[in-house]
Amino acid sequence: MLVVVLTIIFAAIMLGVGAFLFTHQNKPFLVFHPESIPGLRLVVKVFGGLFMACGLVFLVILFLDNDQLLFWMLIIACFIVIAFQITIARYFGKK
Repeated sequence: MLVVVLTIIFAAIMLGVGAFLFTHQNKPFLVFHPESIPGLRLVVKVFGGLFMACGLVFLVILFLDNDQLLFWMLIIACFIVIAFQITIARYFGKK
């Protein structure tokens, strides 16, 4: 039961972050300015879509009730988040 609740929370966070990134392609957020850097705009669009897709896949896996698939999806989601952090760090402080 606890795994289901935590997975729902994680899926909601992934969907929320993905939607936030996807809607901020042409707006500044934090210290980043994707409206003036085309490469950053692409990064925000791609990772926003990936985060939303991961959130939806997590919700589908919940209904399938497959623990092994959930485990592998958690590993994949962690790698996507790490890739986003490394990629976005390249644009830190650029305007």
